Amino acid sequence: MSINSTEFKTHLGEYLTEAMHKPVFIKRHNNEAVLLSKKEYERLQGIEDSYWLNEANIAEEEGYIGVEKTMIKLKDAFN
Repeated sequence: MSINSTEFKTHLGEYLTEAMHKPVFIKRHNNEAVLLSKKEYERLQGIEDSYWLNEANIAEEEGYIGVEKTMIKLKDAFN
């Protein structure tokens, strides 16, 4: 679903409900934002966290830093 910002402001409650089921794309001039449910946002964050954990493991295997230092860096980055 794609709407303009005026439509979004006029029907905010409706689009918040809609975002619980699917992303709502909000356009304003040449910019666009996406409204997601918290559950979907957390799912996407989990995918990103997994990606970076994998990258950290690869770096550790290549001898850059150890697991403990990797985990400290990841915790610092996501807190």
